[in-house]
Amino acid sequence: MVSWTWNLKYENQQSNTMIKKIQTQKKAFTIIEVMMVLVITGVTMLGFIKVVQNYKEDRGYAEERAFNTIISNGINTSFLDIIEAFQGSASSFIDSSANWGWSLLKDTSAFPIYSTSNGLPTLLFRLDEGLLSASKLAELQGKIASNFNGACTRVSDPQMNGNVALMCPKLRNLIYDVGGTSLTTPQNVGAVINPSLIPIVKVSFLRDYPTNRKAPTVETYTFNMSDVYLNRRNYSMRRITTIKTAMENFHNRAITKEIANSSTGGGLNSMDDIFVPWMWKIFGDNATKIDTLCNKTGTSCSNLNTNEIWRNSVSNKGLLTRRVFTNLLGGDSSYAIDGFNNPIFILPFMSDCPTGTNDLTACPINVPSVPSDNYLTIGNPPFITAIYTPSFRDKTIDAPDYGRVYLSY
Repeated sequence: MVSWTWNLKYENQQSNTMIKKIQTQKKAFTIIEVMMVLVITGVTMLGFIKVVQNYKEDRGYAEERAFNTIISNGINTSFLDIIEAFQGSASSFIDSSANWGWSLLKDTSAFPIYSTSNGLPTLLFRLDEGLLSASKLAELQGKIASNFNGACTRVSDPQMNGNVALMCPKLRNLIYDVGGTSLTTPQNVGAVINPSLIPIVKVSFLRDYPTNRKAPTVETYTFNMSDVYLNRRNYSMRRITTIKTAMENFHNRAITKEIANSSTGGGLNSMDDIFVPWMWKIFGDNATKIDTLCNKTGTSCSNLNTNEIWRNSVSNKGLLTRRVFTNLLGGDSSYAIDGFNNPIFILPFMSDCPTGTNDLTACPINVPSVPSDNYLTIGNPPFITAIYTPSFRDKTIDAPDYGRVYLSY
């Protein structure tokens, strides 16, 4: 009995010891568990914080890319909007001195200028309010402002002329690299745009670092305007080609008509009309009167040499150009400008331009020889007409067909 009782006590003691040991082990394991949970939680939080940081950084870069995209698209689109809006004014002849195109748009530029004159980073577009109707000006101003939505807001303060000022908080500078030269604008107000010099635009903007506590820095984004320049150069080429084709077709019709004229007693000799008389009809003030005066038996048409018929001074170069549009292109003066609102000039006789004169604008415009029964007295063909824009007036330099073409007869 005693033995059994002692055994029972011993077993109870052993059992209690094991329970305590298990409890002790269980408490130790729980602390390890807690430590592991803390470590995992810490790693997870670090990862989450990193994800949040990356998200903020990515969002910052996305905002920068969006800003630069808006600025580049805005400059390109506004360039086209301004050129198209002022095409009508640019093709208006205001006098006989060949003064049209950008030279007429004295307060207008197709490119924005960076300014901080009001203490804020601003893009300024120069627009001449006197050359557009109020509704057309307001429409153009609205287009320009909308082109920069998301990056700039329009300054509501009254601006000079019809100017548009856009405040761009992230913008820090804007320059144009044209032909290796940095300019605030590649085309000064009222100056010719050179279609061969495509501006490289450098936009400087403020970059913020919202997560790593780095100081803001000024970064530069670069793009060029090759697409819009290609668009307008194609437009220019179509204009110049149309003028050339119209003159060629008229010349060919004149030849066909004269060759078909078998009359020997009246009218002009066929060869005469191949070289000279059609020039009078294209560049003359009154093609009908020219026909009437020349269709006389036994006359040399010497009375054609009057200012009523032919404008022969350099100061009347604009009128000579306009006669081509009047007599051959249905009076459409839009052909007076290229795709960049530069004036198109027509020099009737390059054969009268001295060899040493390289500037086509300096070549004299002489009256063509009066039609004669003996075409040998007219001069020495072929005659060459130059159709060109100011950027390609140097005849010693090869020029693309969107800037200069020659027509030979």
